[in-house]
Amino acid sequence: MKDIIVCGTGAAGLSAAMYCARGGADVLVLGDIPGGQTLNAHAIENYPGVEMTDGFSLMEIMRKQVLSSGAEIKTERITKIDFEKKVVNGTPCKAIILALGANHRKLGLPNEESLVGKGVSYCATCDGNFFRGKTVAVAGGGNTALTDALFLSKICKEVFLIHRRDTFRAEQTLIDKVSKAENIICFLNQNVKEIKEENGRLSGVVTEKNAFKCDGLFVAIGTVSNISLLPEKMCNDKGVVVDTKMQTNIKGVFAAGDMTDTNQKQIVTAAGDGAKAAKSALSYIQSL
Repeated sequence: MKDIIVCGTGAAGLSAAMYCARGGADVLVLGDIPGGQTLNAHAIENYPGVEMTDGFSLMEIMRKQVLSSGAEIKTERITKIDFEKKVVNGTPCKAIILALGANHRKLGLPNEESLVGKGVSYCATCDGNFFRGKTVAVAGGGNTALTDALFLSKICKEVFLIHRRDTFRAEQTLIDKVSKAENIICFLNQNVKEIKEENGRLSGVVTEKNAFKCDGLFVAIGTVSNISLLPEKMCNDKGVVVDTKMQTNIKGVFAAGDMTDTNQKQIVTAAGDGAKAAKSALSYIQSL
């Protein structure tokens, strides 16, 4: 039996695992390739104490810290969790920390799914190079959308940035950079209403006010918490409900990061959540 099983290998999960292990617990981390969504970030400028890095480099440091602290990381997709008996994928434990992150939110258009990999993408750093020298569109108005637009503007001929509101929700530094980029054209107060298709590939997009040809569409409109393995009583429409100590409504089960009902979806807040969840989990197992 493990003391604590951490479900998830992103910033929240790795942070939780490190603090739990440093606190003397026998810790197992389960999940996909360590790094989570942060692996897709090509430029990180707002992580305290780090002037500039990329997602892979930052997560690799965290992974090494977890291992050096004494925790075990096992690359294994989580398929079953018994919250009452505290068993994850057949392995029993005393406490569980959920840090399963979130998935990309979809536009919900009829041919969106069928065109993934054929012009539609949710990761600019993963797929951007396939559109080098071409014209692309980015849907969204937050930090991710503007960061994607800036990244693509350096390799693509033209970038159409489409946002449903009249102002962007991103940090001002990103807004300033976008306004200075000559090949980023902004379309505000508009939604992508239709994806045009030709010969099985994306050929353009249509908004309420415009229709234009492009080779790719990068969707960056937020995320949806990964709560499919969780009972409904643990969640609201934003994710897992936790208190200030990251405790869920099931005793001995804690949650951290993007899968919780927080409005803050940042690497630093995910890592902070993980640290808080670890402290609470340690206190819990010590009380048993």
